[in-house]
Amino acid sequence: LHRALSACKCSSADEYISFLGLCLEKRVFYRLISGFHSAITISIAAYNYKAPPAGFGVGTWFRNTEMFAGRFGTKWSWEGATEVRLKNVYFVFLLELRALLKVGPYLQNELFYTGNEKEDIETRVAIDELLDIIRQFPDQFDEHELFTVCSFIFFSVAVKNKIVCYFSKNPSA
Repeated sequence: LHRALSACKCSSADEYISFLGLCLEKRVFYRLISGFHSAITISIAAYNYKAPPAGFGVGTWFRNTEMFAGRFGTKWSWEGATEVRLKNVYFVFLLELRALLKVGPYLQNELFYTGNEKEDIETRVAIDELLDIIRQFPDQFDEHELFTVCSFIFFSVAVKNKIVCYFSKNPSA
């Protein structure tokens, strides 16, 4: 078992976070969180609201270029952070495309009913066009390497350790 876990590079659930030592599933998870966080930051910077003086009246929406430069420049980031963060945004985008490709047959069989026949037809056409475009790039993300035997062994051991730890601290449970 120890050799199997060593081969997976996932010997401990509390292992120090270093992309070089993490199993694939954890690396994917951290890239997804980083990508989602960066995408939200980009959205907030692009559509930032400035409240009116004293809170009365109508505020203004503006592009907060200072915030964007701060998060994706070098002001508040380490060297190379911008590249990593933007790559993670693209990674999330590719994973979303893969998910859409997987649910494509369900979307094409879905009955869209908006109450407006013209909008129903436009929605159907838009879904079909989107899926046609996505099908042109089918191999951008391959999920088949995730949750293999190695990761199953790691997660099984991690769960077992948590259960043993829980019952050793709570003998009456």
